[in-house]
Amino acid sequence: MDIRELFDLTNRVALVTGGTGIYDSPISEALAESGAHVIIASRDETRCQSPAEQLRTRGLKASADQYDQSSESSILELRDRLVDRFGSLNILVNNSVCRSMGSYQDSLGSWRESLDVNGAGVFSISRAILESMMERRRGTVINIGSIQSVVAPDFANYDGTEITTPPNYHFHKHGLIGLTKYLAGLGRTARCSGQCDLTRRVHD
Repeated sequence: MDIRELFDLTNRVALVTGGTGIYDSPISEALAESGAHVIIASRDETRCQSPAEQLRTRGLKASADQYDQSSESSILELRDRLVDRFGSLNILVNNSVCRSMGSYQDSLGSWRESLDVNGAGVFSISRAILESMMERRRGTVINIGSIQSVVAPDFANYDGTEITTPPNYHFHKHGLIGLTKYLAGLGRTARCSGQCDLTRRVHD
């Protein structure tokens, strides 16, 4: 088998959230190069248009869309638009992250703001997209984690660097591992075939 066939995503549709984040471009590029039509989405559709256009100029399939991950109604509207346009979604990349808290001393308001996106929002969009994936018994959800998902914040280990990761980021990324395992359990319960890879965790 040609190695490229192992990564052939021809006729697949992939939604990448957090479309203007630092990891969006390589993720979207890899999916598009493998044949998928990539939808790059964030709160700012205008900013998502630029990376989508760059992919299209290379003959790849990409488009931009807008949604607010802190709003369940916005998430459902995005899902419905994409299903109406493409028929189904095959891949969801949970790349969106809110970095509203800068330090341990910041207000609880900053913590709650990020939780709406990194906690409730990730769960909401995953549930919305997984519903149809589980019905079809086929689909992939990729959750972007972090080394902060698995290590204690002993900043002495980062001597000579400027590590300023706030506590809410650790909380969310640790929680993402638990949510990933939970959703994987749902996939097994739904008796997905071997083709159904509902959840993966990727470290940034």
